[in-house]
Amino acid sequence: MEFLIFTNRFNTKRFYPVILFLFSQFAGPGCKIDFSRKKSKDAAVIMCLDEPCEEGCCEINTGCMPGTEDTACGTGGSRCINCEEQGLVCRDHECVEEIVEMDGSTDPTLCKPGNCTGCCVGDICRDGDLDNECGRGGVECVQCIGGTVCFNGECVVDCGPENCQGCCEGVCLEGNTQAACGLGGEECVECAVGANCINGRCHEGMYAEGGDITYSGGYRIHTFKTNGVLDVIYSGQCQVLLIAGGGGGGSNSAGGGGGGGYIFNEEVSVEAGDFNIVVGNGGQGAGGGGRGSKGGNSTAFGLTAGGGGGGGGSSDIHGQSGGCGGGGAGRGDNNDGGSGGSGNQGGNGGGSSWLAAGGGGGAGGNGQSPPGYYTGGNGGSGRSFSISGGAVTYAGGGGGGGYHGDLSSGGVGGGGRGGNDGNNDNGGPTSGTDGLGGGGGGAGGGQNGARGGSGVVIVRYPF
Repeated sequence: MEFLIFTNRFNTKRFYPVILFLFSQFAGPGCKIDFSRKKSKDAAVIMCLDEPCEEGCCEINTGCMPGTEDTACGTGGSRCINCEEQGLVCRDHECVEEIVEMDGSTDPTLCKPGNCTGCCVGDICRDGDLDNECGRGGVECVQCIGGTVCFNGECVVDCGPENCQGCCEGVCLEGNTQAACGLGGEECVECAVGANCINGRCHEGMYAEGGDITYSGGYRIHTFKTNGVLDVIYSGQCQVLLIAGGGGGGSNSAGGGGGGGYIFNEEVSVEAGDFNIVVGNGGQGAGGGGRGSKGGNSTAFGLTAGGGGGGGGSSDIHGQSGGCGGGGAGRGDNNDGGSGGSGNQGGNGGGSSWLAAGGGGGAGGNGQSPPGYYTGGNGGSGRSFSISGGAVTYAGGGGGGGYHGDLSSGGVGGGGRGGNDGNNDNGGPTSGTDGLGGGGGGAGGGQNGARGGSGVVIVRYPF
């Protein structure tokens, strides 16, 4: 650009020394004043080694330079500057810091894929997270329409209960991870350290699969009425109830079977893994004057509940020991019932009298001896537990068999009633209840004993 010195306001020759001084301060070293080349009657032109320097800068011994090189930067006929010596570059005739874009280029364009992680509105880079300015990677911003919202730079359908079975975090997620847990289109939550996302809920402690699963009172409950496997996915503590199978009743004025033994443990530590659950079957009732069979054991986590003892028969008069003892047979006086199992696993079987047998022991009490001739003793009462969500009584003893007298009762908790002789239409013994571990009823005269009921294993933990 030309440097013009206006002369209509002063005498150029008179102020010539002053003009030269000012020129030396602002013009380039290769520039000079040419009063002979006037653009108008009142102006002179600054020359750079005898040539005009309107756009660039003046370099010593070279003349007018374009003013766009890193080593010769400037404009308006000013002295050229070496930008490289200052660690700068020449852009638009000025020394500036070099801008290195994300793609490695040095193009100073304000907004493009190389230098904008959001989206571009003209030459301005936006965050790209707004519904009216949505985009990523330096593309042109778009407005989300049609019920869509901007999520991570993309227009997506808005997330809510009406269109998301998992949880919402801008978009619908499955909702089954620790970082994003939730159900039914609710907002995703991050589970605390040590917690796991299970079925869309953050849960600390044990979690497993297997058996019949129910929920009650803040607990997840696994019930096994047959053998199975508990797949523990997350370790923790649980409560466990084991009820063994009840003993079978004896034959011919015979003792009632003992209820299954039990174990109830409120604090069992369980690691992740598969655990075999064994549920004891009920013992078989006897025929031909024999003694009933012992019930099967129930086992889980190294714990064992013993099966109930079989009731004595006319040819094997003593009741069998077990989780709960079987009752003694009634073919002669003082044929005592077997004793109950050790520890807390149940009561003893009842003794007998003439033609009347003792009841089997229950988890909550001993079997009863006959009240007199001909009528068998009642089975011992079971024990109540609420681990399944409500109070349930388990492992009642089977009633003892009689002859012509009244029918004896099985113990509360699934014990079968005792039989009477065959001349009574309603005199047959009944089986113990499956899933409760009740003892089978002892037979009356000339009858076979009833089988015991199968046991159960129940596991529960807070959920």
